[in-house]
Amino acid sequence: MGLRIPVLALVGVLACAGTANAGTLWLSTRSSDETPAEYLSATFEFTVVGNAVTLTVTNDTGDTTPAYALSQVFFNSAAGVTLSATNTNGWSFSTGEHADGFGVFDFALMADESGGAPDAIADGNSLTFEFTITAGGPVTADDFITGFSTIPPGDHMAIIAGKFIQGPGDDSGYGAYIPLPPALPMGIAGLVGVAALRRWKRAKVLPRAA
Repeated sequence: MGLRIPVLALVGVLACAGTANAGTLWLSTRSSDETPAEYLSATFEFTVVGNAVTLTVTNDTGDTTPAYALSQVFFNSAAGVTLSATNTNGWSFSTGEHADGFGVFDFALMADESGGAPDAIADGNSLTFEFTITAGGPVTADDFITGFSTIPPGDHMAIIAGKFIQGPGDDSGYGAYIPLPPALPMGIAGLVGVAALRRWKRAKVLPRAA
């Protein structure tokens, strides 16, 4: 199976019994260690209807053998938004948690990792978490997929993050979504062009070796 390339997609307003606003993020653009980021792959899908928030997390790490299990997820919200968990499928729900090198996130969900992490999300599986907005409304799905974590601690601000465990050699690592600044590709191209021009000029003026 080929390596997946992470992308960000904002899903528009959906027509249903009520007005549902949904948004989706795909991990991973950054890894916390030497584990390739593209191996730490998962989908976060938020749906907001009134003051009800649903987060569906899908583990999509099938590029490795064994595939990683997903045991922790971290996400943010707009300033002032607070959530009360109504269904966490046995995972613990907390606030202000640090995800390795990716800063502090507004909210975190963590599986019980003891006994072989029986509650972690296996590759190809999904788990749904439900919340109620208790302050800071009205809220849309965009309020959960655009805010960054805070640093320090950590070196990189991220929108979402996840902890992956039980990979090849029992490897574990954190993956995060960090958008690429729009100006960066142009800047990189410019630097590459300048370097190439300097090498060409140097080749024109330096005498050839005998």
